[in-house]
Amino acid sequence: MNASTVRIVGIDANRRNIAASALCGYDMTGYGSRATRDSGKIDYLFIRGTVQASPIDYTVNSTKPNHLALDGLVTL
Repeated sequence: MNASTVRIVGIDANRRNIAASALCGYDMTGYGSRATRDSGKIDYLFIRGTVQASPIDYTVNSTKPNHLALDGLVTL
């Protein structure tokens, strides 16, 4: 896994205060931008690779379940 060029891990935040830098030791950056239903919990995509800007944001606001959808396009 350490030799991979692109690595993506989705984190379903069931705990508060998971930092976007939580997996930085694995050379991964967290993308998630707002709390799930005002709970202070944020769902993250942790990505190793180049991530394009998202026109709809990395955390998609219009989904209705407990956890919001995540959006991230990775450049290979």
